[in-house]
Amino acid sequence: MNNGLDSMTTKNLRSAHLELAHDAGAPRAARHFVIGLLERWGLPADAVERCQLLVSELVSNAVLHGHEPIELAITEIDSTRGIYRVEVCNGGEKPLALRRARATDVSGRGLRLVDKLSRGWGSYTVDGTTRVWFELHTAS
Repeated sequence: MNNGLDSMTTKNLRSAHLELAHDAGAPRAARHFVIGLLERWGLPADAVERCQLLVSELVSNAVLHGHEPIELAITEIDSTRGIYRVEVCNGGEKPLALRRARATDVSGRGLRLVDKLSRGWGSYTVDGTTRVWFELHTAS
């Protein structure tokens, strides 16, 4: 696992990524990374909280349904409008789909949360790697 920030700053673009181990600790590591990074970038607390929830859901899915490597990337798309793109990549080509979980199901709600709490989301597969992304909008 790479705990260092590989970060670049250009005119209005900041980005960082984290390589994650394919294990049960990956969602927690991703949440800690998101909190530290977005607080340093000065995002509002509600946006940081929303982002860490959605990242936790996507990383959990990557651990459950994919295989190594797992990577989390966060990019500032538009600093003026407060738009950020978050992407979780994992090995595997399993297609994603919104599920309608029953009240007794213990899983199956993650993508619905991403759908509800993000500005938009999607997924695609390239060369054996599944990439799931969402946009976070922090400006009111």
